[in-house]
Amino acid sequence: MSGLLERFDVRLDERELRILLGIIGSEPTTAYKVAVDNRMHFSYVYKKLWSFEQEGLVAYFCEPGSGRKLYYVLPKGVLILMAYEALSPKMAADKLRDRWNLKDFSDDEILELAHIFLNNYRPGTPVNDSVMSAYVLYTRYLAGELNARNRALLNKFFRRAFEALIGLIGEGVPAEMRTGHSVEGLHMTASCPGTYRVAGREIRLDEDCYLENPSDWSRDVAVWIAENVEGLSLTEEHWRLVDYVRAYWEKRGECPPVGRLLKDLGITFEDLYRLFPSGPAEGLCRVAGVPRPGGCP
Repeated sequence: MSGLLERFDVRLDERELRILLGIIGSEPTTAYKVAVDNRMHFSYVYKKLWSFEQEGLVAYFCEPGSGRKLYYVLPKGVLILMAYEALSPKMAADKLRDRWNLKDFSDDEILELAHIFLNNYRPGTPVNDSVMSAYVLYTRYLAGELNARNRALLNKFFRRAFEALIGLIGEGVPAEMRTGHSVEGLHMTASCPGTYRVAGREIRLDEDCYLENPSDWSRDVAVWIAENVEGLSLTEEHWRLVDYVRAYWEKRGECPPVGRLLKDLGITFEDLYRLFPSGPAEGLCRVAGVPRPGGCP
């Protein structure tokens, strides 16, 4: 274990491990909840989370409406917890599968891939980005630096990364080759700000690709924004979230807190990001045609 941690250049004491485990066990979660659950001072937890951010172990998004910072663990943080043998194999596989967007990989394949990363990590390896990680591993694979017995798994991983890269490029790539992977600003076929004609009516998107006039929204407009801004094809699962957010906004004039959305719809944080990879405040609110939520600084 010490060799792995030396390569990552990260050392966590018992309290720091508890903080990281507290996040992964209830993500997305607030610094305050982590502090209360672990009986630690809030300022200590908040400072540690800031340092974890700098080290690429955690990230956060701002909850629509309240602006609270909601933290979650990045792949590097999961790998660190694996190196400390602090996670069950099942949880580690589930988290990495979701973070790397490898839905068709089995638990065994995910764990084997994780150990390839652990055993071949070098400072600066972008393990939080599956596409860039694949590129780094691919160059080492071509150089004969990786174990040949991992060839089948690595080839599968490289194919997925290539498909995701095509999805990021989006425009100019045949539709049948796209994967549906969406990253803000990279999968758009619409230019923002801009004015467009959709289903017989004119709509305008602001510079962040939100509908300027929420009253212009319709289900046809939602489909158009999903396809041309988020790179998504809406399914019944997507519509369930879109209709919930739209109804909540029309009744209260604001986006629902993420925690309430998850509870009311009986879905998980992973489900939310699987359906809307750019997040609730971006992708989901854009498609629902509601204004950009207030966020944390």
